Amino acid sequence: MTSSNTLCCFLLTLLTGACKDGEGPEPGTGLLDVEGQAEDAYDQALAGEVTAVASAASAIDADWRNVRVRLATDGAASTDLAAMDSSIATLVATTSTDRTVVARNANAISELRDHVKVPVASSQIVRHGRSPSTSSSPR
Repeated sequence: MTSSNTLCCFLLTLLTGACKDGEGPEPGTGLLDVEGQAEDAYDQALAGEVTAVASAASAIDADWRNVRVRLATDGAASTDLAAMDSSIATLVATTSTDRTVVARNANAISELRDHVKVPVASSQIVRHGRSPSTSSSPR
């Protein structure tokens, strides 16, 4: 890499937590994005937009599958991955029209994200410099 490419890569790393060099996830994908989508689904459910949550659940599931591959490869605990798999599957399979039930299912994903221990090699997919073990985001 040239020095200007290195500088650009460094700035991208600071801004997105990921530096594309032909490998790894695209900037904008990651565990925090899955959590953010789940939080949005939670808000939609509380607002009574239960059908919108069904669409969001599919996107959450697809993004999680991409992130999960990287986490598993980098050594994340299988129990953490299985718990997240289960929570996302529950949201995807939700047929309830009760906004409280749907909101709880979406919130379970956000709650689990706080407990998933991200391996050091995967830390680039945790964005904005937030630690995987602590979260300052409001619920």
